[in-house]
Amino acid sequence: MKGRVAKYYLTDGRRHTDSEGYKTSVAFEKYLADCGLQVATDRDFGITALRWAGMKAGIGIIRKNNFFYTEKGSYQYLEAFLIDEPLQYIVENQIRPCAEKCNLCMRSCPTESLEAPYMMCRNTCVSCLTTWDGWDLRTEPLQNKFEKWIYGCDACQDAWPHNRKAWKDTEEFPELEAWSSHFTDTEIVLAEYSWLRSVVQPKLWYIPQGKEWRYKTNALNAMLNNYDPKYLPVIKKVCQDEYCEVRDMAEWVLEEIERKDIGESENGQ
Repeated sequence: MKGRVAKYYLTDGRRHTDSEGYKTSVAFEKYLADCGLQVATDRDFGITALRWAGMKAGIGIIRKNNFFYTEKGSYQYLEAFLIDEPLQYIVENQIRPCAEKCNLCMRSCPTESLEAPYMMCRNTCVSCLTTWDGWDLRTEPLQNKFEKWIYGCDACQDAWPHNRKAWKDTEEFPELEAWSSHFTDTEIVLAEYSWLRSVVQPKLWYIPQGKEWRYKTNALNAMLNNYDPKYLPVIKKVCQDEYCEVRDMAEWVLEEIERKDIGESENGQ
């Protein structure tokens, strides 16, 4: 899964009712209500600007790549609860800010969407272009910069030195192994839509229900960017996929492979 699906989404418990994160969230909301407070929250996307709120609360800082960092790095889940009583600010952190001259995150961004410190162009971010945007990768000028990414991107976070040991594969997440072990490019492209609908989409839900073909077009793009001859029969097979979006993408990938082979031959003469 490394380099294919961003880490944040592997253990995303916002909608996973069996996850510890979801259970903790529900329990804390109940605790606040039991204290006599009126409580509101939004588990999907947050009831307010979560990173800003986290910084104002003193539990971390926002670094140059716009991600929120605590002492344990950026692979954190934030959730906000709106209540009807003021709270006293008592938390202060001692987290060192980014070095003034450091630009590791910006240099690591494959599409250069980090245009300046604390400034990102959403329209060119791989995470956005593999989820919310980029619905027709044949016309996306940056599709050849996606590397192996199928859903999300970790490049700028992985580049931050103190994040290198922040992600620890020590805890089990419900049902993760059941689908992640079958999430190779080939297996996604050839997957039954019933499996994508029932197993994958509830986990990687930024791609909405009814659009599960998007996992396949993203995987086809990854195949093109990291082409291996073993992919060829797979790509040809899905030219007969039941969804026209996949068929069109597969045919385009074949054309690009042929075009690049011709270009290499011409350059070699």
